[in-house]
Amino acid sequence: MDSKRKSSTPFGGKDGQYPPDMDRDMIPLCDALNALPGVRTFFCCSGHGRGNEGEFYICMGCSNVRSLRRVVEGFNAWKQYMLELEDDFWPLRKNEIGVRVSNKSVDHMDARRRKKEFDAVIGLLRRASA
Repeated sequence: MDSKRKSSTPFGGKDGQYPPDMDRDMIPLCDALNALPGVRTFFCCSGHGRGNEGEFYICMGCSNVRSLRRVVEGFNAWKQYMLELEDDFWPLRKNEIGVRVSNKSVDHMDARRRKKEFDAVIGLLRRASA
């Protein structure tokens, strides 16, 4: 989802709904992140099927250092992902840590390869939340 429009509910998560224009391949990853205690995703994009399927980003807020550590542990095994701390996201709540995960370099990986990598990251995220 390219839009940064405000919503009264978090993007996904327990009480939120994903927007209808959300890139479908990002839903399992957002579900896994939103399942982590203290993590809520805000927006994401994976190219909308415009031939740039290797590019993606996802932005979230972490309520504390422990939740941030879980996100880092989930993505740490994959060197091509870059985690950046951001403090200017509009939906950040007081004391939340803003995080943006994206490709380190655009290599235009195909959809099957990205799904395989996302599945591995989702497995790590689930283990980190246990």
